Amino acid sequence: MVSERLEAKVDNAVSLVTAAAEILKSEEGVPTEKLNQILEELRKASPDILNMHFDNPSAVSMAFSPQKNKHGESNIGVSHKERSHWQNPHVLDGLSVSSLVQAVGASDRKIVNITKPVYSNGRFVGLAVAALDLEQIAAQVLKGFATDAYQIGIFGRNGEVIFSSGKSVPLHNLTIEERTHRSFTFSNAEYYGYVRPLAVTDWSVGVFSRTVDRKAVLVQLFIRNVFVWLATFLTAIVIGFLASISVVRAVEKLTRQMTAARILPSTSSVFLLPTQR
Repeated sequence: MVSERLEAKVDNAVSLVTAAAEILKSEEGVPTEKLNQILEELRKASPDILNMHFDNPSAVSMAFSPQKNKHGESNIGVSHKERSHWQNPHVLDGLSVSSLVQAVGASDRKIVNITKPVYSNGRFVGLAVAALDLEQIAAQVLKGFATDAYQIGIFGRNGEVIFSSGKSVPLHNLTIEERTHRSFTFSNAEYYGYVRPLAVTDWSVGVFSRTVDRKAVLVQLFIRNVFVWLATFLTAIVIGFLASISVVRAVEKLTRQMTAARILPSTSSVFLLPTQR
């Protein structure tokens, strides 16, 4: 369920970035003010997106939402050449989701960037980029699930911990298998867990707990099941006893009625008086 919630959030952001890329392709050459307005409307459609922007082929931002950072400086005209989303701008599948990075400029939080390259008639136009507030997303998708008994972690493509619901299980010390397209169970002497890859990105979600916690939970479940079984058994005995009493009483009543009954004389054995002949 956590995986499905997270996939829905990421898939929504991916759809908005894809829409932004199509708009940039169709609106190439329009004034920056119009592009800023378009990005602003798209960003409002998803509160999980911290910012959206268009970068030109030279890695310079040509439109941005929000237009200014928290210091009041313009986010437009800033070079992003050294930023994480320009490490591999020409992705083969047309879309990429970065690992967790420390944002600078428009945001100072840890984010992941969803990037979509834009082409027009085979010519590279630029990038459509959205920065996701993963901490906020994780808090939403993990709400109601994380407890003291187990912890949930979100991992990047290289197994790095993008987010953890707590510190009772040191996820960074766990050896996670190389990212695959399958789910697998993780266990060692101290921890156990389950890891499931996501469909819309190369992240994965894992649920982990200490082995001692698991044993305690199993003992509690066993004790609870024993009590439930005993209660059910005793209830069945009581109901059966009460039902048997009712049956016995009914049989005794019927027996008394049959014993008290009188056999009526047959009409064939009745003699008529002389005066009646």
